[in-house]
Amino acid sequence: MGWFHVLLAAGPYHRRPLEALVKCASYLSGPLACPLPLPVRGPACNVRGPPAMGVVLRFDSMTTSPFAAPAHTLPKAAQAILALPGVESLEREPDGWCCHLLPGWTTDALSGGGTIIDTNLKTVHAFVRGAYRMPEAARSEAKRKAAPEASRFASGAIAAEPWGKLQAMTGPGRKSGPSGLPDDAARLLKRFHLDLDSVLTIGVENAKIAKGASEALPVIHHTMPARSIAAAVYGPESGGSPRDRIASVRALALDNGLGALVQGFNACPWASDGCRDGCLNWAGHGGMSVDVAACRARRTLAWIFNPRAYMLALLWAIARQWQRAQLQGLPLSLRLKGTDDLPYHLQRFHLTAAEAAILARRYGLTVAPGESVTLPEALRFALEDRTIQWYEYSKAPVGGPQGLDAMRSVGIDVTASLAADRRGGARAACGAVRAGYRLAIPVAIPKGQPLPFAVRLAPSLSLPGAPGTPGFGRVAPDDRPVRLRVVDGDTTDLRWLDPEGASEGFDGVAVVLRTKRSRGASKIAEGFSLQPLADQWQALPGGGFAKLEVTGG
Repeated sequence: MGWFHVLLAAGPYHRRPLEALVKCASYLSGPLACPLPLPVRGPACNVRGPPAMGVVLRFDSMTTSPFAAPAHTLPKAAQAILALPGVESLEREPDGWCCHLLPGWTTDALSGGGTIIDTNLKTVHAFVRGAYRMPEAARSEAKRKAAPEASRFASGAIAAEPWGKLQAMTGPGRKSGPSGLPDDAARLLKRFHLDLDSVLTIGVENAKIAKGASEALPVIHHTMPARSIAAAVYGPESGGSPRDRIASVRALALDNGLGALVQGFNACPWASDGCRDGCLNWAGHGGMSVDVAACRARRTLAWIFNPRAYMLALLWAIARQWQRAQLQGLPLSLRLKGTDDLPYHLQRFHLTAAEAAILARRYGLTVAPGESVTLPEALRFALEDRTIQWYEYSKAPVGGPQGLDAMRSVGIDVTASLAADRRGGARAACGAVRAGYRLAIPVAIPKGQPLPFAVRLAPSLSLPGAPGTPGFGRVAPDDRPVRLRVVDGDTTDLRWLDPEGASEGFDGVAVVLRTKRSRGASKIAEGFSLQPLADQWQALPGGGFAKLEVTGG
């Protein structure tokens, strides 16, 4: 028996060179590896700049295959799976066991597929048991269905980009298999008891966004709104109210040293008192279930703890749902500010070329990597070809890095929101309308009652030029009233399908939303919604006036 040594080296710009090399060493040789970290310089590394990191592995030359783990180290259930006909490999991944069948093999349980991933070996065994070779005709049909549409990447502008060739070659990815989520993002999710499937909420789990499922595959992201995360950690012990202290969330926050940070965290910097009190976070399941509130709180804690790693997790979760949408022939409808107003479009993170290749290979989604990229920059190909329709509601001002114009400039469809009870809310809303944005307006109209034909909004009735006063037209642009055409915002949540901008007789579009019940809300919440008063001006708590026109003209 003899021994030989192998040198593995990682460049200085690897995310975690020593961890990667030790992991690679363990994969190569299992217990036979003797990793010895040492600095490496010179042409052997083929790198420039600071020293690379390397490990020396000691192998038994009589070992038949350093890649094969000894059979006695596998669980009996895993050995039983490997003994089944048609099984090519069984791998242990961070998110479960991944079993691949030989090319051309499938089972009735896999419905033509060749891969199953699950945390339970018994489930894997049940799916791959009874594997058989597919007939040639069936294999050809499966291959044809898996091929990308010819028109999907036909844009010459995209092909000219640095990653255009990769995008043109990208198929729909693998229907199952390990996610390839980067280690730092995987550790973050595990730390806060999350996984990829719990980062986003899909349409079937949310009644509002599910209404548009025939037009797009809808997904939404929920966290705790405003300063609710502080209440979840330091609030009163009410014995089961989702608005108050949640014991499991409190323990997570304090165990991870986030006690001080959650006290000053505000997820909705432009929210009014009525908006915070009557927030839709507490409507539906969010107002009844402490478990739902706890999950949203854990997402919030993960964002506070490491926003860069959380953005990687968000990107992987989006890629997973994007693949599902592609297989259904639909675009992905993406809304990240489901119950907050955080600047997801501004947060930068590190996305390596290797990680971009994993997303392309596993999910078929082409992303643009970089040392410091934002989510819109990473997703720019999908945003350009409209396979992702990213839309948001926001009470942010028009200008500024977090404003409406900044979101629109990176490919996000934005609908402004009226904060009727915030000082200057009506004036800000009129400014957003004149900038070309739709305006979401909550109105306390009972379900089943008809909506108004139009909405008039005026910053002040006491200024010259306001409706019904002399001198109309001789006022500053910010004080001029607007008339808005109404669309029903409760039909679907796909705001990117709605019209926007001025049209004949109208200065813009009002997305009227019927006020929903927020469990635990007080009288303060009533000031956030317009009252259902027909054809008469009503004063807004934050200043300004509004009128609901029930007939045209």
